[in-house]
Amino acid sequence: MPGAATDSQPLLPGSQRELGELYAAHHGWLTHWLHGRLRCPQDAADLSQDTFLRLILGEQSLEALRDPRAYLMVIASRLMINRHHRRQAVSYTHLTLP
Repeated sequence: MPGAATDSQPLLPGSQRELGELYAAHHGWLTHWLHGRLRCPQDAADLSQDTFLRLILGEQSLEALRDPRAYLMVIASRLMINRHHRRQAVSYTHLTLP
């Protein structure tokens, strides 16, 4: 997402508190969930951080989240799919180089 960080508005103080609470409540769970799927603790930690970064840069109001874990799972699942596609593309490129 080039330019997304510069285009986004900074979180308001209340939003920062809400994000901190959301992070504290769900970060460990999300990392554990990702580790179960990726079987790599480093990749799980990276994708967990990326998930929260997407949440920060997204347009979804933290107050409007009815089921934060479900929302985090959707973001994380999409990031896993993107990661898989990138790795496939890199592998394909290496195989087709002369």
